[in-house]
Amino acid sequence: MKKIMDNNQHFIIFAFILLAFFSCSKNNNGESKSSNQKEETVNFKSGNSKFEDTLINNQEYLIIGPENSRVEIYKKNKIPNHLVSYELTNFAGDYFFNREYPSNCFKIFRKYSPKSNFKDFKVAMYTGKLAEPDFTNNPKALRFKTRIKETCKKGINFAGHYTIVSYGCGTSCESYKIVDRINGKIINLPTFGASASIEFQKDSKMVIHNVGWINANLIREAIHAEVKHFQWDGNDFIEIE
Repeated sequence: MKKIMDNNQHFIIFAFILLAFFSCSKNNNGESKSSNQKEETVNFKSGNSKFEDTLINNQEYLIIGPENSRVEIYKKNKIPNHLVSYELTNFAGDYFFNREYPSNCFKIFRKYSPKSNFKDFKVAMYTGKLAEPDFTNNPKALRFKTRIKETCKKGINFAGHYTIVSYGCGTSCESYKIVDRINGKIINLPTFGASASIEFQKDSKMVIHNVGWINANLIREAIHAEVKHFQWDGNDFIEIE
């Protein structure tokens, strides 16, 4: 019995090796190239694997894939017809193509280089008595009463006189309410849920949406939730960039 199990284990391991090899093998569709691509490629070893190169490393993207391969980037209205069937993915308005390998052979990262920061949206801090959350103006918020009251005990955490309260809304989903600590008003944000949390500061009215997708100033393409910056106008969040 043990011998049979050992043989089965060896077969399974061998099958996984074959799967890994063939899942990142070349397509049989030729290697014709276009001269109208958005960016020139930069080839040098990434150090991750002898089969991987850093194919593109510019101000916008870092793309790693099979060595000596080529990734072309186009805006939607500029895609040549002959490339349509070779799309790897699309990301933040850009479309990526390679005629040799499938999409799982590539790692595409967008570089996080924001034009705005918290200091650009500084506000004065409220120093008066903090109002308790007023549920009479927002009865639906009673569902989250404990969460709201506990968060408010920690004081102001956003835009000078507000407390942002977060709560779960399902798998990879976080929703928010904002309490005005001057008058206790509870503000709903029905369309401002995030899949990877938000970052904010107590003396700034700016918020970074889906900040959890940023890793070492890189955003992985596989995450189809954009990282955005917003500013608070007293009633809702307005996108900055």
